[in-house]
Amino acid sequence: PNTPPLQSKPVETGPAETAATTPVPAPAPRKEVAIAGQPNDLRRYLQQRASKPKPDVKDLPPRPLVSREHTRGGRVAPVVKSLDALVNQIFAEHDCNKQRLVLIAAASPKTNAAPTAIALARLLAADAERAVLVDLTPASTAISGPLGLARAPGFADLLAGSAGFEDVVGLDGKSSLQVIVAGNAPAKTDDKNTERMTRIFSALAQAYDLVVLYGDTESAAKFQTSLQGRLAMVIAVLAGGGDPTVAMTAISELTNFGAPVFPYDKSAADDRPGIFGRTAAL
Repeated sequence: PNTPPLQSKPVETGPAETAATTPVPAPAPRKEVAIAGQPNDLRRYLQQRASKPKPDVKDLPPRPLVSREHTRGGRVAPVVKSLDALVNQIFAEHDCNKQRLVLIAAASPKTNAAPTAIALARLLAADAERAVLVDLTPASTAISGPLGLARAPGFADLLAGSAGFEDVVGLDGKSSLQVIVAGNAPAKTDDKNTERMTRIFSALAQAYDLVVLYGDTESAAKFQTSLQGRLAMVIAVLAGGGDPTVAMTAISELTNFGAPVFPYDKSAADDRPGIFGRTAAL
């Protein structure tokens, strides 16, 4: 018998064969995404701020509370522009890590951070049961002068062992804030005194709900070992224009304390009423 010729059938192309024969377009160039709070962003912010006039922020709503998840561990957080926002951040960090000590320092030698420390501490005292402001700068009148308090005895005398807590704690005449001024005794920061420093900071954390430590970057650095792991956050006060490199260097040094660093631009502080019925501007 005659066998009919075989008919050829079209070959079906599967997904693998189609993918193999289809030309693949070249990948699009990757765009760099800026991460908020990184040093390059902060440097850019400082440069822009130095070249632009002070913004009008009178009508802006309160700054929303940001997430706590990526601000721990000595990292630089986004710039804060109001005392209200700082108060929110402090209570949020305290709730997160249970630490009660907050360090506030100027980001440059020409920046006066004392008025910010006083205003912030008063706001905290309005909501916390017990709050204290401590001046870590030896022989300084930055805190005692504006508050009308005697410079001594103070923290330096407490550290030297020539005075006790009952001798150095004073009261702010305009709020419930308690104050420990700088003192006159030369501050001892050698290794033998580190244990005493640690005991003092531990006692303050046990006695008060919130402790605001004020000092310049140089004086604060002397207490770095004793404060390591004890700070809820660090506040670096920025003001006006100036060289961004100086501020960046100071902020980088403050990250060595192991707590998140929040740059605070006091030149952008608004004058609306604060969340506790007080004025947020300095």
